Amino acid sequence: MLKKRNLILIMVMQFCMTTYSQTFDYLYDQSFTLDVADVIETQNDYLLIAFKSTYPNFESVFIRISKTGQFISDSIDNTHPGYMTQKIHKYNQNYLLIKSILSGLGSDRIVIQEVDSTLKNQISSYAYSSNSTFDIANARILSNNQLLMVGNSFQQGVGRDAFVYQFNLDTQSDTMINLGNNNPTLDLSSDILMLGGKYYVFKTIGNTSSNCATFNEISRYFADWTHDTTVAICNSISTSTDHHFRFIVSALKISESDFMMAARADYSNSINTIRPEQIGQLHWDTNFVELNASLYGKYDTVAIEANQGISRFSNHPFVFVGGTENYKVNPAGVDTTDSFYTLIKTDLLGNPIWTRYYSNHSYLQLRKVLATSDGGAIMVGSSYDENRSNNSSTEKELWILKVDSNGNMSNSNSIIENKLKPTLLFYPNPVNNILYYKQINSFNDYSFQLYDSKASVVLRSAISNTFGEIDVSQLINGVYFYLLFDNNGLAIQRGKIIKQ
Repeated sequence: MLKKRNLILIMVMQFCMTTYSQTFDYLYDQSFTLDVADVIETQNDYLLIAFKSTYPNFESVFIRISKTGQFISDSIDNTHPGYMTQKIHKYNQNYLLIKSILSGLGSDRIVIQEVDSTLKNQISSYAYSSNSTFDIANARILSNNQLLMVGNSFQQGVGRDAFVYQFNLDTQSDTMINLGNNNPTLDLSSDILMLGGKYYVFKTIGNTSSNCATFNEISRYFADWTHDTTVAICNSISTSTDHHFRFIVSALKISESDFMMAARADYSNSINTIRPEQIGQLHWDTNFVELNASLYGKYDTVAIEANQGISRFSNHPFVFVGGTENYKVNPAGVDTTDSFYTLIKTDLLGNPIWTRYYSNHSYLQLRKVLATSDGGAIMVGSSYDENRSNNSSTEKELWILKVDSNGNMSNSNSIIENKLKPTLLFYPNPVNNILYYKQINSFNDYSFQLYDSKASVVLRSAISNTFGEIDVSQLINGVYFYLLFDNNGLAIQRGKIIKQ
């Protein structure tokens, strides 16, 4: 194992030294609210699928951004009014658009449409009709030109059911597999892999009677969809019953014999207590043996997983995992809190290489992480700022962030200018014993100095990590002031800390 780990580390170092990555960020700001559905990398640009809600109909928007972060074009998909394009795939020289209708209009609930490279001309289309409506969580093209979709279906008066929909792209034959139990709240298949000729379906089930609040499981099926086995993954993190792996699970094939999963993880064994959360990652083999388990970030606030939160490009020797930290659950769907895109880079064994935090100083929610061909990653999600909304107090924009293989971003051109832009975030404040910090958008070494009311230095600390802690337990209660110095001795940030 040690030799394998060292080999992977050498591969990662060699890749980082020989790869150049583009970096940019772009705020797509319109006079209406948009949510991200998908993003793919093409040879020349990044193609985003977003949707705006005009309930009971939806309008899908195609957005092209160059690899240097320049806006190229946007257009509305008018080929299926009322449908929402939820996934897109490159298919030969064309694109496959996977659409669903979430309203009560019509009976064609899923549409698979092949269009040319302009996204305007239809080549073929296939519709699946049903009395249920479908929310598609993910879609993958697996072996033998099989397109497989997973998500949940809903039928009034019946409940929600997880499903797998299989479509043969060659013969245009299909199979709908219902995996549900008519759960009225949550029954979702969020991802699917094929390993060793068998299907692995990742599910989330509402289960508030357990100490996990939600219950996750993996169901394995033979190629003919005969059930093989099902295992629970709720209490799996490091085999501890206090670390719950839950909600939307994203999966990634590493080889025919092992895979990774990413979701959120919490720290409470009681559903009646507050659940500080982190982003969790598991590395399992196909015998369902846990090979590695990692938790990322600090368990100080709520962290939520991205809808598609784990990605690897081709045979690159590393993986990206993403989510949102400092997220505040608000029934309105927006909040005035600053939240952060969180990105973690790991090796193929699940060992962390680095963790980074990013913000444009608005209320963010990361939806998808995509590893890119240049060794970096692109993150796409929603951004809300109460001082910038155009026509609605709940209007959201899209924040698109491209970083290089070391997690570096360029100087932002879309940071909200009317808010403070600290290099480091210190919390909690007031503080009792331990002061935590996070580096935001820049990742360097700093010197931290804390002063009392007489301007005497009472504490010095070197900061060299993305996040960490400073022990202030020996200080007497009172008000202190700090300065943050860069490597050139220049004070770049100042502030006040209250010890209580």
